[in-house]
Amino acid sequence: MHDPATLLVAFDRVAGNTGSRTAGVDGLTVAAVEEQIGVRGFLDDLRTSLKEVRSGRCRCGSV
Repeated sequence: MHDPATLLVAFDRVAGNTGSRTAGVDGLTVAAVEEQIGVRGFLDDLRTSLKEVRSGRCRCGSV
């Protein structure tokens, strides 16, 4: 799930959806990620978070 290639494919699919202009639970749209953070940085941060959740080191808040 946290494989970089998998995350990139998932991001590309989301970016191609009609809802890509709608912010997700993190409050970011695809355009905001691309302009403010960069796709590579966003996915690197996401990958780190996913690995922490899987290892039990992170307790996510409610959505």
